[in-house]
Amino acid sequence: MINTKSGLIVCLLLIVAMTMNASSHSLWVESRDMAKVGDSQVAYSLFGHPSSSTGMYVPLMESYFLKTPDGKKLDLKMENGTWLPGFGWMNYSYCDIALDQPGDHILASIRAPGVYDPAWHGGESSPQLVCDYAKAIIHCGDKSSSDWDAGFPLEVVLDKAPYEMKAKDNLTGAIKFEGKPIKANYTAWYWTEDSNAQKGNSNENGEFDIALTKSGPWIIEASCTVDQPGNWTATYSSAHYNAGESVPYQKVWYRSTVTLWVR
Repeated sequence: MINTKSGLIVCLLLIVAMTMNASSHSLWVESRDMAKVGDSQVAYSLFGHPSSSTGMYVPLMESYFLKTPDGKKLDLKMENGTWLPGFGWMNYSYCDIALDQPGDHILASIRAPGVYDPAWHGGESSPQLVCDYAKAIIHCGDKSSSDWDAGFPLEVVLDKAPYEMKAKDNLTGAIKFEGKPIKANYTAWYWTEDSNAQKGNSNENGEFDIALTKSGPWIIEASCTVDQPGNWTATYSSAHYNAGESVPYQKVWYRSTVTLWVR
């Protein structure tokens, strides 16, 4: 349970290709982004660093769902896996999904919120409630869409269909928090964080423009820190609190990803 007060919003947009900031794990989902009506395929939810299977695990999750073209949300019952080609031994969630309608489907997962304090690992104390959201778009049949909103508090809104993006294209869009555009900074990596990372600032409308320099899998992550003190009723026990305990925090850290495959 979250109890908060309105406060100052400080936003950071991270556009990340296959690897996230090394300081924290990230949540993302994957599935084939093109399908035929009637197809069945595997959907994956992963948590960790996309460039390495080390440290990947299945956190406590709030929900998994598939949003169909007619707007319905179908709850997904995931199983846990321990091996993936290209990653090796690792932990992840997966299930089969049926694509019975023409149009764009939204695969989504939401991690259960939890409090984290950098002081637990030697940093300056700043307890924050972390909320993670992830989505990917699956195009089915010939019918297209321009609305890929999963209903998250923090959304990465793309101008063009992600399944149509090609290497050398520019990825444009905006970040919205609770339905309103936000001004943000962004950084872009492909595969690894290096000196070629793209960095810049979105405008007052939250708009960004990223050069997709290479083909392959990309993960876009938006991050929004809200100065919004409150108390979280722990839904699980850890080394720092027990289930049912009221845990105070100073800020809420929203993170939202969208996965796409660049041709």
